Amino acid sequence: MWIPSHQNLARHPKTIKLAKLLDVSVPTIIGHMHLLWWWCAEYAKDGNLNGFNNDEISEAMGWEGGEVDLVASLVSVKFLDEQNGSYTVHNWDMYFGKGERTREALAAKAMRHRERERNRHVTDTVTDTQPTRTLTDKIRIDKRREEKTPSEEGEVEGVAPEPSAKKKSGAGRPESVEEVKTYWLEKGLKGDPLQFYDHYDANGWMMGKAHIKRWSAAAHNWSRNESTFAPAQSHPPGKLSSPAVGQHPAGAWTPSSPEESERYARALRGEIVE
Repeated sequence: MWIPSHQNLARHPKTIKLAKLLDVSVPTIIGHMHLLWWWCAEYAKDGNLNGFNNDEISEAMGWEGGEVDLVASLVSVKFLDEQNGSYTVHNWDMYFGKGERTREALAAKAMRHRERERNRHVTDTVTDTQPTRTLTDKIRIDKRREEKTPSEEGEVEGVAPEPSAKKKSGAGRPESVEEVKTYWLEKGLKGDPLQFYDHYDANGWMMGKAHIKRWSAAAHNWSRNESTFAPAQSHPPGKLSSPAVGQHPAGAWTPSSPEESERYARALRGEIVE
């Protein structure tokens, strides 16, 4: 804590007069007065010495002058003001109280600044859904999200996952042979849907070296080529010939029953057919 100290104090008439009354040097008076002011800045911040007796004031100033009445001397030169038996430091509010108010204002300003910084730090580290979380909470949530399986995405912190988009009919590979049969009937396609399903299912739904993106398009292509297919031919089991992947050229063997289709599919998968 600090107090102002004016350079003209050493030449001020009150200082010189008090030095003569107490029979000490001017530097000694300056030292004692500063001790009093420092003491007031800590224990009598308004400059009011009410409640402190003369001995306590003398001790605060570090005075050991014996018989000399220090407080009476301070009053006589107007370093202290007396009213109804209580003392106050002369012009304390003008010289020292202003400094105390300034310190209090600066302390309050610094506190407000620290509070704003704390709030800004919290704001900068929040998540979109939980604005009061700290950075540590956000890191923990992100880690949990990384550990979630694709089917569990969106379940973090009680947030329900968004319903996945419904698979478009005919896209990718069919869910089952029943889906192919239903589609076949709806579109009035030619040929055997079971034969179509077995053929591409045995090849992993590949056309050449590429995966089929829309099996419905492959089904229409199969139907268009149905008129070019030769009549079904019988081949001995175990000597099945398979058409090129994605094609059904004329003259190629066509299964004449579900059992032959199954043997044909197993042969395409490289299994031994008896």
